[in-house]
Amino acid sequence: MTALTVQRGYDKIATFLGHSANGLDEVERRLDSIAERLRRAERQAQQLEAQVGDLYGPDSYELVRELHDKGRKHVYRIQGLPNVPQDWSLDLGEILYRLRSALDQAVNAAGLCHALRTGGAWADKAEFPVYWDRAEYANKGRKKIGTVDPHVLRVIEDAQPLRLLYPKRDWLWLTHDLNNIDKHRRIHILIISVDAAGYAIPYVSGHGYVEPLDWMKRKPIQNGDVVLRYTFPRPHPEIDLDPKLHIAPVIDYPEVGRHGLSSDLGGLVVQVAELTLKTVRADPWLRSWSPFVTTHRSPARHAKE
Repeated sequence: MTALTVQRGYDKIATFLGHSANGLDEVERRLDSIAERLRRAERQAQQLEAQVGDLYGPDSYELVRELHDKGRKHVYRIQGLPNVPQDWSLDLGEILYRLRSALDQAVNAAGLCHALRTGGAWADKAEFPVYWDRAEYANKGRKKIGTVDPHVLRVIEDAQPLRLLYPKRDWLWLTHDLNNIDKHRRIHILIISVDAAGYAIPYVSGHGYVEPLDWMKRKPIQNGDVVLRYTFPRPHPEIDLDPKLHIAPVIDYPEVGRHGLSSDLGGLVVQVAELTLKTVRADPWLRSWSPFVTTHRSPARHAKE
């Protein structure tokens, strides 16, 4: 591809942009913008994860034991839970926006490269469509991409949730939909949930049982709620089960379920960063672009290790 062809292609674009800088400089600025958005999203996610750990550690609550039926039934209620800071909802919205816009800008930069290379048309409003319905993608989604290299188009289409059996459970749809909720409707509601519980039962004759509770279905908990109800076969008031809980704020997302604010968010950062990189590097001119290294570990990568 000659420099003259590149410049001719850029002349068309420069008219739209309102300046006459070198076309490749414009591509570089757009790539820098993508990288900075992803870096900031990662830093914010790490800071939020640390704040969650500090506020909801093992000393963030107390359990009050109640004995019933002469000590056969042991009931533990939670007290002292701190409220979720509203700033966390705003931080979450900012992270989701940066992740989602990085994908859009990746398609935009790839489209600009393709226009420079071919001298063809370029759509400055190109974006990364995300669809779970095939008909809607065919009618609306494909148009949003504009003209890009076939390899870039393949990456975008292979990533669509519509290719999956349960598309609305896909991480890409989750990122897209959570961002839209925050951007257009409301900030996300964060609730407290018990992820897991452990307790020590010394050997006694016979077998007791644990009664099912709402938190086991990942429903929200609040101060005063019962977190463990254990019944022994005979009275044992001397035994303290000493339950240990793992408590974390989760995103109240009824469309699919509830997602951990810190645990699931770190995975989204990794997944979006990897897809953004893959989209950009699918363009022949940008195959060596590698501006960032994520320090979060995706669930899939962690499983392989």
